[in-house]
Amino acid sequence: GMQYSLATRFMLAWPYGDVVRVMSSYAWEDFDDGPPGIAKDSLRQSTASPVTCRGTPDTSPVRPAWDADLNRWVCEHRWQGILGMVRFRLVVGKKHPVHSTWHLDEGFIGFSLGDVAFVALSRGFNSYTGLGSNRTLNLTGFRTPLLEGLYCNLATELGPVPEP
Repeated sequence: GMQYSLATRFMLAWPYGDVVRVMSSYAWEDFDDGPPGIAKDSLRQSTASPVTCRGTPDTSPVRPAWDADLNRWVCEHRWQGILGMVRFRLVVGKKHPVHSTWHLDEGFIGFSLGDVAFVALSRGFNSYTGLGSNRTLNLTGFRTPLLEGLYCNLATELGPVPEP
C-alpha cells in the first residue's frame, strides 16, 4: 500500500548503493497464478498491450476496493511520485552527503543532500496501526541548504518528468 510506495520513494532519494530496483508486478489470488492474460503453465504467451494498471494506493493497508480491483497489473513503476523520484536520483546522484536530518513523531522525515537537494516525506495515516498523520506539512521556515525560491515536488509527480 501507501507505505510500500513511500519506501520506494525513500530508496530513490537516499544516496546509497550502486543500483536501485523498482518493482513492477501483478496481483494474484492463487499462489500459482501467472501474469494476467496468460494461460496457466504457458511458456510462450505474452500479455496483450497496452496494459491497464491499478492506481497508486492512498492508504496503508490498502482498502478492500483497491485489493479487489479487477486490473491485476499493479505496475508500481507507474505509481504517483516514482518516476519523479527516478529523475531525482538520476539528476542528484549519490555523491552528496546527507545532513540536516530531522523527524517529527507524526511520521514526517526530512534530510538535505549536499547543497543541491532537500527531501521531505510523510508516512501518512495507517488505518491499521492508527499511527501517522494525514495533515499537510508546511515546510516554510525549515532550514535547508537551498537558496530561497520555488521548488517542485517530484515525489507527487504522476508520469515522466522532463529534463531539468
